[in-house]
Amino acid sequence: MVLNFKVKPEDFIVEEIDFTGRVLKLNEKIVEENKKGDQTLFVLQKKNWNTLQALNAIAKAVGKSKKVFSSAGNKDRNAVTVQLCSAYKVKPEKLLGLKIKDIQINGAWTSNEKIVMGKLKGNRFTIKFEKKVRKKERVLLNEFGPQRFGSMRRNTAKIGKFLVQGKFKEAVLSYLCDGNDSAQKERLRLRKEKDFKKALEYFPKFLKYERVMIEHLSKHSNDFVGALRRLPRTLQLLFIHAYQAKLFNMELKKRNAFKTLENEFYCGVDELGFPNFKKTKGSEKKAREGKVFVIGNIIGSETKLNKVEVELLKKEGVKKEDFNIKSMPELSSKGGLRPLTMLVRITKTGDKIQFSLPPGGYATIVLKHLK
Repeated sequence: MVLNFKVKPEDFIVEEIDFTGRVLKLNEKIVEENKKGDQTLFVLQKKNWNTLQALNAIAKAVGKSKKVFSSAGNKDRNAVTVQLCSAYKVKPEKLLGLKIKDIQINGAWTSNEKIVMGKLKGNRFTIKFEKKVRKKERVLLNEFGPQRFGSMRRNTAKIGKFLVQGKFKEAVLSYLCDGNDSAQKERLRLRKEKDFKKALEYFPKFLKYERVMIEHLSKHSNDFVGALRRLPRTLQLLFIHAYQAKLFNMELKKRNAFKTLENEFYCGVDELGFPNFKKTKGSEKKAREGKVFVIGNIIGSETKLNKVEVELLKKEGVKKEDFNIKSMPELSSKGGLRPLTMLVRITKTGDKIQFSLPPGGYATIVLKHLK
């Protein structure tokens, strides 16, 4: 689908709404009083880097391990983004003095708080969009966007399903051999020959994760779990999360997202228009108006399934208990909760639109519905 917005990073701005509810505005310098603690909180503004890449570059520049840096979530490289991050035992002045292309630090101060995944209120998006926006407030399905499933090869959820099913060989071969990217010829050759020692000679050097796995398999040809463990943990978890996201999107297509099923509840709305996850009385009418939200499931081993999910897993050939992955327990997932819809309030100024979304909300889904 072709969307009517520019693709330059400057035309897609993401400003984090931090855990206090403050919008971290583009180019705004923030001065906070230093507090006792070993953490340094800092405001990272970047473009042409995703968050992980930017934090790795910062870690290298200040001579620290990348493990001491953390953020509330990974933001895309094809945008200008501002977000709050933390670093353990890194002096604020070191961060404020950094000079890295397309990275700037808008503030840094010591604290006893650490920024962890999900520790934010949401994100505000400002996007160049030239079409007229007819409806300024709308309630949309809270689908996972295409970024969740891999930007290039789109096989992340497929690999996740293999992992949940305990099909580790299939997961590895999918990661190494599937895709229509620039290495398609080499991937197809490996799929056909399955000679891992030989593959080290012709597999492109820039595919570092694939080569690490292939190197492991060249020495331990049947240790597919070991090969998977050579990948960064964050990437391993992405596979599982992508499959859970696929199941969530599939369920949305099969049900009424404004009406609760068994084991679900309605919640209210906070001051930003986001779900507050507090149980409240609701109705389909109120949900359609964005006054309440249905809180549904991210399926995992401890999820209390509704009838749609029972049927969905049956068709998928998966049981909820399969998310307790015995051969790779570090990838097991008990499941979680996610609102089925989101309330979007859009303002338009000139050729730009602006709206805010809660954590896990995808701007690409909003853009898809703008007509």
